[in-house]
Amino acid sequence: SIIVDELDTLGMKNVTFDIVIDTLEKYTPRGIDEVTFFISFNKGEEPKLFTKVASGGEISRFMLALKNVISSEFEKTIVFDEIDTGISGIASEKVGKKLKDISKTRQVLCITHQGQIASYAKNHIQVYKEDVDDNTLSRVNVLNEKEKIQEIAKMMDASTNSIKALEHAKELLNKNSK
Repeated sequence: SIIVDELDTLGMKNVTFDIVIDTLEKYTPRGIDEVTFFISFNKGEEPKLFTKVASGGEISRFMLALKNVISSEFEKTIVFDEIDTGISGIASEKVGKKLKDISKTRQVLCITHQGQIASYAKNHIQVYKEDVDDNTLSRVNVLNEKEKIQEIAKMMDASTNSIKALEHAKELLNKNSK
Protein backbone atom coordinates (compact mmCIF):
# COMPACT_ATOMS: atom_id res chain seq x y z
CA SER A 1 0.00 0.00 0.00
CA ILE A 2 1.05 3.60 -0.49
CA ILE A 3 0.94 4.29 3.25
CA VAL A 4 3.28 1.35 3.94
CA ASP A 5 5.69 2.74 1.31
CA GLU A 6 5.56 6.17 2.99
CA LEU A 7 6.22 4.60 6.39
CA ASP A 8 9.22 2.80 4.92
CA THR A 9 10.75 6.16 3.94
CA LEU A 10 10.30 7.24 7.57
CA GLY A 11 12.37 4.31 8.85
CA MET A 12 9.44 2.02 9.66
CA LYS A 13 10.33 -1.23 7.93
CA ASN A 14 8.20 -4.40 7.83
CA VAL A 15 4.92 -2.60 8.56
CA THR A 16 1.66 -4.39 7.79
CA PHE A 17 -1.38 -2.12 7.60
CA ASP A 18 -5.05 -2.98 7.10
CA ILE A 19 -8.18 -0.85 7.04
CA VAL A 20 -11.49 -2.47 7.96
CA ILE A 21 -14.67 -0.65 6.96
CA ASP A 22 -17.91 -1.90 8.48
CA THR A 23 -21.29 -0.55 7.44
CA LEU A 24 -23.47 0.13 10.46
CA GLU A 25 -27.21 -0.56 10.57
CA LYS A 26 -28.08 3.09 11.23
CA TYR A 27 -26.50 6.45 10.56
CA THR A 28 -24.63 7.95 13.49
CA PRO A 29 -23.23 11.47 13.97
CA ARG A 30 -20.03 10.03 12.43
CA GLY A 31 -21.79 8.54 9.41
CA ILE A 32 -22.80 5.00 8.51
CA ASP A 33 -19.30 3.54 8.15
CA GLU A 34 -17.05 2.49 11.00
CA VAL A 35 -13.40 2.63 9.92
CA THR A 36 -10.78 0.79 11.95
CA PHE A 37 -7.02 0.73 11.39
CA PHE A 38 -5.01 -2.40 12.17
CA ILE A 39 -1.22 -2.32 12.10
CA SER A 40 1.85 -4.36 12.87
CA PHE A 41 5.18 -2.59 13.21
CA ASN A 42 7.16 -5.83 13.47
CA LYS A 43 7.84 -8.62 11.01
CA GLY A 44 5.89 -11.78 11.79
CA GLU A 45 3.30 -10.11 14.03
CA GLU A 46 -0.38 -10.01 13.18
CA PRO A 47 -1.84 -6.52 12.75
CA LYS A 48 -3.57 -5.26 15.90
CA LEU A 49 -5.83 -2.32 16.64
CA PHE A 50 -3.78 0.81 15.85
CA THR A 51 -4.95 2.71 18.93
CA LYS A 52 -3.81 -0.14 21.19
CA VAL A 53 -0.31 -0.81 19.82
CA ALA A 54 1.08 2.46 18.41
CA SER A 55 3.54 4.50 20.47
CA GLY A 56 3.68 8.30 20.34
CA GLY A 57 6.51 8.22 17.81
CA GLU A 58 4.76 5.63 15.67
CA ILE A 59 1.58 7.71 15.71
CA SER A 60 3.54 10.83 14.68
CA ARG A 61 5.18 9.11 11.72
CA PHE A 62 1.96 7.35 10.71
CA MET A 63 0.07 10.66 10.69
CA LEU A 64 2.79 12.26 8.56
CA ALA A 65 2.58 9.38 6.06
CA LEU A 66 -1.23 9.37 6.04
CA LYS A 67 -1.52 13.13 5.64
CA ASN A 68 0.99 13.10 2.79
CA VAL A 69 -0.88 10.31 0.99
CA ILE A 70 -4.42 11.65 1.37
CA SER A 71 -3.71 15.31 0.67
CA SER A 72 -4.45 16.21 -2.92
CA GLU A 73 -2.28 18.19 -5.27
CA PHE A 74 -4.83 21.00 -4.89
CA GLU A 75 -3.97 21.47 -1.23
CA LYS A 76 -1.22 24.03 -1.33
CA THR A 77 -0.56 24.18 2.43
CA ILE A 78 -0.18 21.34 4.92
CA VAL A 79 0.06 21.98 8.66
CA PHE A 80 1.82 19.58 11.03
CA ASP A 81 1.42 20.40 14.70
CA GLU A 82 4.15 18.80 16.82
CA ILE A 83 4.77 15.99 14.33
CA ASP A 84 7.86 15.25 16.42
CA THR A 85 5.96 13.83 19.41
CA GLY A 86 7.72 10.75 20.73
CA ILE A 87 10.56 10.68 18.21
CA SER A 88 14.24 11.58 18.26
CA GLY A 89 17.53 10.77 16.58
CA ILE A 90 17.28 8.90 13.31
CA ALA A 91 13.48 9.15 13.23
CA SER A 92 13.71 12.97 13.53
CA GLU A 93 16.16 13.02 10.65
CA LYS A 94 13.81 10.98 8.46
CA VAL A 95 10.78 13.11 9.39
CA GLY A 96 12.75 16.28 8.58
CA LYS A 97 13.73 14.89 5.18
CA LYS A 98 10.13 13.86 4.46
CA LEU A 99 8.83 17.33 5.37
CA LYS A 100 11.49 18.92 3.14
CA ASP A 101 10.43 16.60 0.31
CA ILE A 102 6.75 17.52 0.76
CA SER A 103 7.73 21.21 0.74
CA LYS A 104 8.95 20.89 -2.85
CA THR A 105 5.33 20.77 -4.04
CA ARG A 106 3.39 22.33 -1.14
CA GLN A 107 3.85 24.90 1.58
CA VAL A 108 4.55 23.14 4.88
CA LEU A 109 3.87 24.76 8.24
CA CYS A 110 5.44 22.62 10.94
CA ILE A 111 5.36 23.22 14.67
CA THR A 112 8.32 21.37 16.16
CA HIS A 113 10.53 21.22 19.22
CA GLN A 114 13.21 19.14 17.49
CA GLY A 115 16.27 20.95 16.19
CA GLN A 116 16.90 18.17 13.69
CA ILE A 117 13.49 18.72 12.11
CA ALA A 118 13.63 22.53 12.26
CA SER A 119 17.01 22.50 10.51
CA TYR A 120 15.33 21.40 7.27
CA ALA A 121 13.16 24.51 7.07
CA LYS A 122 13.88 27.43 4.79
CA ASN A 123 12.03 29.91 7.00
CA HIS A 124 11.72 29.86 10.77
CA ILE A 125 9.07 31.63 12.82
CA GLN A 126 9.40 31.66 16.58
CA VAL A 127 6.13 31.75 18.51
CA TYR A 128 6.36 32.79 22.15
CA LYS A 129 4.21 34.16 24.95
CA GLU A 130 4.73 37.42 26.76
CA ASP A 131 3.03 38.78 29.87
CA VAL A 132 1.84 42.35 29.41
CA ASP A 133 0.10 43.84 32.43
CA ASP A 134 -2.61 41.31 33.34
CA ASN A 135 -2.62 39.56 29.96
CA THR A 136 -0.60 36.88 28.23
CA LEU A 137 -0.01 37.66 24.57
CA SER A 138 1.23 35.33 21.84
CA ARG A 139 3.95 36.86 19.70
CA VAL A 140 5.70 35.78 16.51
CA ASN A 141 9.16 36.60 15.28
CA VAL A 142 10.55 35.75 11.83
CA LEU A 143 14.09 34.62 12.55
CA ASN A 144 17.20 35.81 10.75
CA GLU A 145 20.14 33.44 10.15
CA LYS A 146 21.82 34.14 13.50
CA GLU A 147 18.54 33.68 15.39
CA LYS A 148 17.84 30.40 13.54
CA ILE A 149 21.17 29.04 14.77
CA GLN A 150 20.46 30.17 18.33
CA GLU A 151 16.96 28.66 18.39
CA ILE A 152 18.06 25.32 16.95
CA ALA A 153 20.92 25.22 19.46
CA LYS A 154 18.42 25.91 22.24
CA MET A 155 16.14 23.10 21.02
CA MET A 156 19.02 20.64 21.12
CA ASP A 157 20.95 21.80 24.17
CA ALA A 158 18.80 24.32 26.08
CA SER A 159 21.90 26.51 26.17
CA THR A 160 22.35 29.02 23.37
CA ASN A 161 25.69 30.00 24.88
CA SER A 162 27.28 26.60 24.31
CA ILE A 163 29.81 26.94 21.49
CA LYS A 164 29.41 23.25 20.61
CA ALA A 165 25.59 23.56 20.43
CA LEU A 166 25.86 26.65 18.21
CA GLU A 167 28.38 24.93 15.94
CA HIS A 168 26.17 21.84 15.68
CA ALA A 169 23.08 23.97 14.92
CA LYS A 170 24.97 25.85 12.21
CA GLU A 171 26.21 22.57 10.74
CA LEU A 172 22.67 21.13 10.66
CA LEU A 173 21.30 24.26 8.97
CA ASN A 174 24.08 24.26 6.38
CA LYS A 175 23.51 20.58 5.64
CA ASN A 176 19.71 20.40 5.71
CA SER A 177 18.14 23.73 4.75
CA LYS A 178 19.60 24.06 1.26
